[in-house]
Amino acid sequence: MKKESFRKSIVSLGIARIIGIGLSFGISIFVSRGLGPEGRGALASYGTAQAFLILLLTLGLGNAVNYTVAANPDGKEHYYWTALVCSIVTYLVGLVVLVILLMSTGIFTEGWYLFVLIAIWVLAGLLLDITVGYTSGLHLFSKISTADVVSNSALFCMITAGYLLHRITVSFIVIVTIVSLTIRFAYIAHGVLSFSRAAFEINLRNARRMLDIGIRNISINLLGQVFSRADVFIVLAFATKAELGLYVNAQIPFNLIMMFPGLIGQVIATRTASNDKDTLPRIIKMANYSTAIALISCLIIVFCGPGMFALLFGKSFMKSYDIFLYIIPGLLFMVFGSGYGNALAGKGYPSGYLVASIVAVIVNIAMNLILIPSKGAIGAAIASSATYAVLVVMLLYIFKNIYKITLLQTIGISPLVIDIKRTMP
Repeated sequence: MKKESFRKSIVSLGIARIIGIGLSFGISIFVSRGLGPEGRGALASYGTAQAFLILLLTLGLGNAVNYTVAANPDGKEHYYWTALVCSIVTYLVGLVVLVILLMSTGIFTEGWYLFVLIAIWVLAGLLLDITVGYTSGLHLFSKISTADVVSNSALFCMITAGYLLHRITVSFIVIVTIVSLTIRFAYIAHGVLSFSRAAFEINLRNARRMLDIGIRNISINLLGQVFSRADVFIVLAFATKAELGLYVNAQIPFNLIMMFPGLIGQVIATRTASNDKDTLPRIIKMANYSTAIALISCLIIVFCGPGMFALLFGKSFMKSYDIFLYIIPGLLFMVFGSGYGNALAGKGYPSGYLVASIVAVIVNIAMNLILIPSKGAIGAAIASSATYAVLVVMLLYIFKNIYKITLLQTIGISPLVIDIKRTMP
């Protein structure tokens, strides 16, 4: 299949993201109204556990497949199947170890039914992670876009039906999420993968190569998960699930607005790995455009006031508005820095990225431990905003050093004059 142009990739992903924002917003409304702050907090805690398990069990191979296929398109099917087999093996080993641990310690108190659901949730996410990485590496983003729309539409319909039938529970949401992930995986796999005999061969040399990249990726991604999700556990340690539910709902605008730079970043990482020479000026342009859109969106939410949260999610979530106000500065930093971070991912995560991630995690955890006991969820929001700013500043510094440009050129204030050949790995 011929790889898609930058414009087609952005347009197809953009349309899918716009549709996805509407569907995600609707899903959030029904889930919040159905669960309330207490149930919302419980769902967030399980979702965080699922995210960490996927990261550990895939060994970061989703990103590794994206990087290796984009940089080395020959023998691409081997990379996919090698990564998938490695991930499934680590999943099964990890699952057995986890079951033994839980049976011997008795620390799982929520019931084995929910444990089985989370295990299936992780497996569905694992298969999707590898398949999306492979498809991205081929520059076939329209396939991913269509799959996102189909699966999110199915999820929205199931959640809506559950809400109307008064069946919204944590278990119900996990089940329909698994169905949605499975639909997305099946759609992409059917449309992209070549199920020839050669595609099923497992190449050990490819496995070694991807594992090397995967271990580096998992270090970065694990730090990123700790950075973005440590506040969930700290809020639970010093507050309640209801307080966590308010905090999670305050992040809904953050997650929706981040979809814009997210779609750009997905393309940028792959284009950077492919050494496309026109990527750098587009990163700078998109960073400024995305930040302007994010700022306007935040101003609209601020203007609407706390009544917006009460109207959409119920009066029990009105306090989420106050928490969101403290998230805004960090949101603007993250929107601006998203493309730069994805470009560094496309470079294979240079060592400076690892250092920046470690510093951000240390600052984030320290600030959360200081602020959450006294300020609750608002303290978590302040800590997140401050550390997002620290992380983005460090990423910009790493980015300008790699491309050998000035800071003013990096953020688009000075004209960009650069010899792209000097930056090729």
